[in-house]
Amino acid sequence: MNKKIKILGGIITVLVLFSPLLVNYYFKYKENNFSCRGKMNVTKSGAEYSSSMEFNFKDGKGKFYSIGQFSDADNKNKKVIIHFNFTYLYHNKNDVVLVSSEGIKNSELVALLSPLLPDFFLTKQRGIIFEIHRQDSNYVFINDNMPYLLCSKK
Repeated sequence: MNKKIKILGGIITVLVLFSPLLVNYYFKYKENNFSCRGKMNVTKSGAEYSSSMEFNFKDGKGKFYSIGQFSDADNKNKKVIIHFNFTYLYHNKNDVVLVSSEGIKNSELVALLSPLLPDFFLTKQRGIIFEIHRQDSNYVFINDNMPYLLCSKK
């Protein structure tokens, strides 16, 4: 009986000692592995772009998918689908550097959207820095001290 109590005590001691590491791993995993969806509306000089978008983050690699509608003062209307992979790394606690792995191949579409969207969304090997703050089940993407996107966890 004494031997069983010593073994059980040893197991409990090991679990207590390693529990902070397990908790830390869990929170780091959640920080590096998440997916969210959001909507964006951008208007500038008579042009407008509205889209639904999805970000998937997984261990330094990510996927971006967006479907939207572009319109301008000249009544150009165009359905826009953007899909590409990206890499990311944490610069500070909340600063995340994202770099696109691919770009939009349609140069006319890039010309239409470039006044409205950062190069990260349009051109291969372009980066953007977001502060990503988790709030409940949402993520707030901040760029240049301004909220850029509210992204709801999937």
